[in-house]
Amino acid sequence: MIKAEKILEIAEKKIIGTEIFIVEIKVAVGNKISVRLDKMNGGIVVNDCLEMSRYIESNLNRNAEDFSLEVSSAGLEEPLKVKKQYLKNIGKKIDVLLTDGIRKKGKLVSADENKIELETIHRDKQLKKDTTEIIGIAYDKIKQTKKVISFK
Repeated sequence: MIKAEKILEIAEKKIIGTEIFIVEIKVAVGNKISVRLDKMNGGIVVNDCLEMSRYIESNLNRNAEDFSLEVSSAGLEEPLKVKKQYLKNIGKKIDVLLTDGIRKKGKLVSADENKIELETIHRDKQLKKDTTEIIGIAYDKIKQTKKVISFK
């Protein structure tokens, strides 16, 4: 069976010097390879996927191991999986589910190697006004993060 690490090694060579980054690589039973890509500025286009697919295929030996390959962009509604996705989404609204089950929504204001910072809005019932608070959340406290999609 083809190893995900081998696919990662091949894919990383292709993206050197580009804004493209790898979100996820999976290899399922029967050598079904799935590669998800994203780009720091803008989004992945069909040509990006096509070029990566051809590059991976040219670096694997189909005669030695039969495989299927799917290269696609990380979906708009899929949870964020790597730190670069947090960096890409600074300034955007996100919904964070913490490991303790608490949900936090707000604007992502920063992200570094250890944590994210989220600007949240709270309604002060006594003052009858909104107040903002910036909270830090360590990655190990995050169960899942999704982008909040708005059509406003």
